[in-house]
Amino acid sequence: MARSIPGGIDLTEDTTLAFCLQVTDRLGNVTGYTEHDETLSINLGDGNGAVDYEPEAAFGRSAVESRSAGRVGSMDLIGFVDDAGVTEASIFAGIYDSALVKLFLVDWTQPAAGAIHIEIGELEQTHVEDDKLTVTFKSLLDRYNAIEFGDIYEADCIHQLGSQSSDIPPPFAHIGCRVQLDPPVWSAGLQVIARAARNAKPTGFEESGSPTQANTIQPTDLATVGRFFEAQSGGTTGGSEPAWGTLPALGATFADGSVTWIARQALREPVTILSATDQKTLIVDYNGDAEDNWYRRGRLLFTTGANAGIEKHIKSQVASGSPDQQTITCWLNFPLAIAASDQAVLIAGCDRQLVTCKDKFRNLDNFGGFAIFAPNTDEVFKIPKQTS
Repeated sequence: MARSIPGGIDLTEDTTLAFCLQVTDRLGNVTGYTEHDETLSINLGDGNGAVDYEPEAAFGRSAVESRSAGRVGSMDLIGFVDDAGVTEASIFAGIYDSALVKLFLVDWTQPAAGAIHIEIGELEQTHVEDDKLTVTFKSLLDRYNAIEFGDIYEADCIHQLGSQSSDIPPPFAHIGCRVQLDPPVWSAGLQVIARAARNAKPTGFEESGSPTQANTIQPTDLATVGRFFEAQSGGTTGGSEPAWGTLPALGATFADGSVTWIARQALREPVTILSATDQKTLIVDYNGDAEDNWYRRGRLLFTTGANAGIEKHIKSQVASGSPDQQTITCWLNFPLAIAASDQAVLIAGCDRQLVTCKDKFRNLDNFGGFAIFAPNTDEVFKIPKQTS
């Protein structure tokens, strides 16, 4: 497919084209880089407005692995950032993992004339050695080359905790964990479907309940209430929020319009950092009553402070001296300074075992493994023996 060349760019004369790339990181920050020796202000008309493409963070390019129609498949960008723009700490924090990248050419003598778009893709495989940074650009089309659909027969669940059927393209839209890690906040007149009906196995590829209907909600003040609420019966919520109280008993029921809610342990709870033993061991102020290691294998996500937007996986979570304090240990260090009063969120994890799906998440109907039927390695390689 031929590329579109803006009418204002004349390729019949000596070229004055400059290579540029626009990076949108995981926090939504947009930065621009160019091989030209002066800053270029360019508006791609993509909703990001005019972006300054800086030459200070100059970069080099490796050979390009091409795809059909001359499209870029992958290439390495070498040294395209420096301490003035993107720090090493932010790279290790994962802010640029899967960052969206747009590659294009402009005429540096008239950048407003338009851009020759080359490719859109993502950054991956970041490597830092001394002062040299190498990051691989991958075309979004590579996702389609890598996607494989089908069933995997293994004992452990194949689903990602919290994945919804709407996350999976058809015809496999019936697949998904369906546990709601961040359910909608309670509101008046909300249409609700019973959790039991929502979890039921679908017929064919049809959903058993509309994905626009809630089956689990969180209260408007989750920090105080400390519970999620599942719909024991469907209907429509009333005009005012029920008086949940603080930490209502697990299993307690609440009438709300034509809906009956039942209190469940929250799967996502806000916390305040009290202190940090090191960059991965934190003591937090916690208002809930989750048992030890309820959040093991889950994530700790900072919402304020220097590490805002950065998350790490939780190795352990145990009470620390008093019920309202928890010691959280992550597998990896947070890269930036941790301060008392920083806010964060605990997000539950899953070990993909059948008993966890049944007891912790009450989600056995959607278990994606074959724990009962899948043979273990010893059984697979067992050799029959003659007995007579």
